[in-house]
Amino acid sequence: MLKENSLLIFNYVKDHADEDITAADIAAALNIGVKSVNGCITAMARHHELLEREEVAVTGGKVKYIRLTEKGVDYDPTEDAE
Repeated sequence: MLKENSLLIFNYVKDHADEDITAADIAAALNIGVKSVNGCITAMARHHELLEREEVAVTGGKVKYIRLTEKGVDYDPTEDAE
């Protein structure tokens, strides 16, 4: 079962699955601190295997986009709550 912020973040990523989004984008959209967003993403990646970070080279460095895993695509948080 996901905690409140994790559920908000998961649903945001799922709703924007066709976009390149970062933890900073999620933090700004949901008005949650970026450290909290990163903590939730790490937990969902390690413990639930719902999200992953994709590191992409860009001009001047690298950026990490947040993506759903195959398990995340199929995950229904309403079923988990029961």
